Amino acid sequence: MEKSSVQSNAEYCGGRRTLLFILIVYTLLLGMFMSKYLYHQEGRMKPHNMSTYVHMQNIRNIMRLQTEKFQNKKAEYGGKPDMKNNSTNIINDNVTNNNTSFPKLSKTTKRLEVDLMQKSSIENISSKVIQTKKSPTRKTPTKKTPTKMSPTKKPPPPVTPAPRPHVLFRYKSMRTGKSFESHCKKCAIVSSSGQLLGKNLGSEIDSYPCVLRMNTAPVRGFEKEVGHKTTVRVSCFISTKGLMSTSSLFAGTGKPEKVLIWGLHHRKNAWAMRNAKALNAKYKDVEFFAQEESGETYAGEIFKQETGQDRAKTNTWLSTGWFTMMVALDMCDEIHVYGMIPEDFCAKNPGSRVKYHYYQWKANPAECNYYKSQEGSSKGSHRLMTEKAIFERWGRRYNMTFHNPSWDLTPQKTERKIETPFMKKYAKTR
Repeated sequence: MEKSSVQSNAEYCGGRRTLLFILIVYTLLLGMFMSKYLYHQEGRMKPHNMSTYVHMQNIRNIMRLQTEKFQNKKAEYGGKPDMKNNSTNIINDNVTNNNTSFPKLSKTTKRLEVDLMQKSSIENISSKVIQTKKSPTRKTPTKKTPTKMSPTKKPPPPVTPAPRPHVLFRYKSMRTGKSFESHCKKCAIVSSSGQLLGKNLGSEIDSYPCVLRMNTAPVRGFEKEVGHKTTVRVSCFISTKGLMSTSSLFAGTGKPEKVLIWGLHHRKNAWAMRNAKALNAKYKDVEFFAQEESGETYAGEIFKQETGQDRAKTNTWLSTGWFTMMVALDMCDEIHVYGMIPEDFCAKNPGSRVKYHYYQWKANPAECNYYKSQEGSSKGSHRLMTEKAIFERWGRRYNMTFHNPSWDLTPQKTERKIETPFMKKYAKTR
């Protein structure tokens, strides 16, 4: 009886030693396995932030400390530790010291422990990652309200491009009968308007290679405003009387090189032809040219082409400015016009009292008053506003620049329909 109890005690102690040895070996293997598993798991799982990475490192440290503590406990108990709660306490102590929430391990199979460890670490990691991510906000689709398209105005028809008029050959020398020939890269056309007064543009005008002036507009006494250089002076048949009486126009620095006169070949203008011949004989250092009658006809055709109106049927007198502009278009590559007002200047400046001519001594006629009286008249008159509207087209078409005042030469302005008082009055005849 005594012998059997000793034997049973020995077997019980031997069983406990065996179980302890198995648990120690199992724990070491589990620690090694978990270290390698987490190492590889760390390589496969790419943490989204630094806190996740640190958490994974803490799990590895826990497993390493667990192994060391098991070995220390083994040495302390002489190979006979209390196996009931020892392994659980060791792990719980380690987890508590590292301030990490970790589930308690029970004495189950290796499979269960690995599952618990894996589940805990993954849940911890995923919870922290999820907290850092912002939940995407769903955008509510906004209904696009159809915008009402405002009716767009049709652009005005473009101006039909036309070649420059050729008129120089229609002016014949009153001495030799040869055609007038001249060419300039840059020209300045100086109008006779009072717009030039007080602007001190004389030196600027004289800087051009060629300067064109009109009728009997003087330069003496007005050099600061209009300059003195005169390459060509274009005159109408009526102004031959003024040219005869104003000898200062053919003396000094303002003396013209050439004088072109139009309107001399009508029978009723024989008196003007006599004046022109007298001027040609008197001023031998100035060459005088008379325009052929076909030149006036051609000028009327250009007017009809631009307006649709017949010059003769509408009692229209073309101005010297019209003939000067045609001469410049044939003579000059680049044209600069000084002192000529645009078609709508008087409408925009109803109170303007600028003189019609800069050299007139009296205040009247005022420029705008004269323009208005001529434009709508049923008698023979100049259509100065209509001419300026045509010049706007030519300005864009033929490389022209207008100074003092400047002109708007945008397509909206130059390619629009001409609506001057003259055009409105004779629109039915088109």
